[in-house]
Amino acid sequence: MSYTPPGVTTTVKVANSIVQLPGGTRILSIIGLGQNTLSTAGESVLQPTGSHTSLPLINSANGVVSIQSIYDFSGPGGAQVVYSPAGKGQYGEGYFITPTGLNSGTSIAWAPSANPYPSSTTPTAASQYYVTYSGTFAGTGTQVYTVTVTQPSNYDAILPGTGTLTGLVIVGVSGLSGQVYTASGTHSGFDAYGYGIVDSGYVLSASGTLQWGAVPTGSYGYAYATTPLTGNSFFASYTYNKSGSNYAPQNFVDQNIVVQNYGPEANWIPVTGNNGQVSYKVGSLNPVTLASRLAFANGCSIVNIAQISGNGQTAGSFLNALNDLQGQTVDIIVPLTVGSGSSLNEVSTTNKIQTIQAVQAHCDTMSLPGNAMERVEIASIGQADIGNAATANSYLYAVETFDDERVMLVAPGACVVQIQDPTGNFQNVTVDSAFLACGVAGLSCNPLSDVATPLTRQQLVNYVGLNAVSPSHPSNFYLTIEKNILGGAGVCVIDTLGAQIYVRQQLTTNQANPAVGEFSVVTSTDYVSQAVRYTCNQFIGKKLIPALVVPAIKSTIVATMSALVQDQLISAPGAITVTPSPDDATTILATVQYVPVFPLNHIQVTFTISTQL
Repeated sequence: MSYTPPGVTTTVKVANSIVQLPGGTRILSIIGLGQNTLSTAGESVLQPTGSHTSLPLINSANGVVSIQSIYDFSGPGGAQVVYSPAGKGQYGEGYFITPTGLNSGTSIAWAPSANPYPSSTTPTAASQYYVTYSGTFAGTGTQVYTVTVTQPSNYDAILPGTGTLTGLVIVGVSGLSGQVYTASGTHSGFDAYGYGIVDSGYVLSASGTLQWGAVPTGSYGYAYATTPLTGNSFFASYTYNKSGSNYAPQNFVDQNIVVQNYGPEANWIPVTGNNGQVSYKVGSLNPVTLASRLAFANGCSIVNIAQISGNGQTAGSFLNALNDLQGQTVDIIVPLTVGSGSSLNEVSTTNKIQTIQAVQAHCDTMSLPGNAMERVEIASIGQADIGNAATANSYLYAVETFDDERVMLVAPGACVVQIQDPTGNFQNVTVDSAFLACGVAGLSCNPLSDVATPLTRQQLVNYVGLNAVSPSHPSNFYLTIEKNILGGAGVCVIDTLGAQIYVRQQLTTNQANPAVGEFSVVTSTDYVSQAVRYTCNQFIGKKLIPALVVPAIKSTIVATMSALVQDQLISAPGAITVTPSPDDATTILATVQYVPVFPLNHIQVTFTISTQL
């Protein structure tokens, strides 16, 4: 037994740890159009003392779009009192949003119970009355004239004479001793609070036209309704325009919350049939809401939504969303290259290709070693011909254009989904295959399968069928030879077998070799990089003592690769070297070889026929 003298012994031990979830939790980001308004329910609003205008609504910085309800509890016994809306300028204590003036477009205005601008009697159309005024007739100089005027149907009478007309006095049909009409001061319009100013008195225009308010007496007989007492609170539910912060990317784990933020999957138009029954047809879509439902249904656990502002989609409109995604953890991006209408052709194929290229550039940049935020794209160019590399806007042209292992292009051009209408019935709706890409991305982000699990032959759910291969194609489905042409070029074809809809083969647009041409190999390669970064990050900032750090880093990488083999994320590790950099005293150089998990795509069986065994 060897002798150890008294003293203190130290040992360096490195704690190896790796992400325990097989494949990790992958996040899908969907970029596209959504509803541009939000809703607030039951906001408490104070009615100021001595004012017909409430304090500004909380969420009305960009203007209130509409009010759903206003109520308080001032009824007998505290019962709820519901207020009715009044149109702008109507009288009856109803409400409207202030259109101009104080708190314009941000608060609730209450119309008074009576017209604050009382009308005076107006001569009826075709009746006669007398006008006395000073004016200049041709060749006679300035004189005072009294003329008889027949009231036109438009209430604007042109007086004879030239020059400036002054001293206007108007009397009624009974002569000089009859009724005298008063000047209105203004013709018509609205005051600062939106109250209608309609006075059926007269004004004289500079051109010598006698103008009358065209609204007869007694047209403001609106029923009186109660209003909130000044100093009391009432409650308002309303919709308002989204602001810039509302378009920032957000993560969701619940489809119901997605609907609250971006609206229902579709907006419906009622159609009345010959029998008087009402049915519905799709008027427009909320693309991000429909897309997130399809992603969740196919296994995605976290959906990141980056809504682009406005109602139209262009390649440029995606740039702000892509910039916002630079600082977020996402693994797959699906650009919804569609409009908000129900038409398949709202966005041109050229525009779709440009948008996909913009997302491709983002994915390539973010996946560089310096950024270390690897991500891939799944997209579609929708209805397009198969074509060839020289056929602009065709699938084979697009594949040649992208030629990137970080881009998966899905075909055919459209799919059929079911959306629930206001009656509760589900309708089949044909949509762009960008929504098909969301289902494929959902499969890849399913936490029940890891990143090395191939998507090939995996079944998609919540799709009714495939449709509209291209406008010029003789049928709504591809022939086997056409599927093979597309697959050979690097298009991920979605196929059907009976009622099943599935991924035919998980191809990327770079078919140089299986390491870059198979989607799961690309995503598992990214994950290997992420795992090694995660486990080796513990050494950053430590003392670089080669005798201690080099073996510790090597053992950490070996342990990490062994864990990846155990989790079936790689097939086998190879040679691993770790050495100090000869050029930079602060750097350790490591090389790692390994064999990824490749998908099993082919089984070849050879039969030998013998006359006897």
